[in-house]
Amino acid sequence: MVEAGRRIAERECGGCHAVGRRGASPLADAPRFREMSPQLPPSAFAAELERRAHVIHPRMPALDLDADERAALIAYWASLRAERPI
Repeated sequence: MVEAGRRIAERECGGCHAVGRRGASPLADAPRFREMSPQLPPSAFAAELERRAHVIHPRMPALDLDADERAALIAYWASLRAERPI
């Protein structure tokens, strides 16, 4: 599930955010997932996806994820919390 979440993150978020374990975000002011995830618990991330599934941030494009995709993305998010930022 974590690998599926990584692929979803790359597809849906990777145009702006660095979603992998290394490298900078393509959009300079977009925070990297590995820096955001330690500060936002998976349950809070899940709530954000549910509550504002289409508008999480004013500059972000709409996210239209089904329940399985959201679960996979949350699993990937949670996996990043255990790692130190690089």
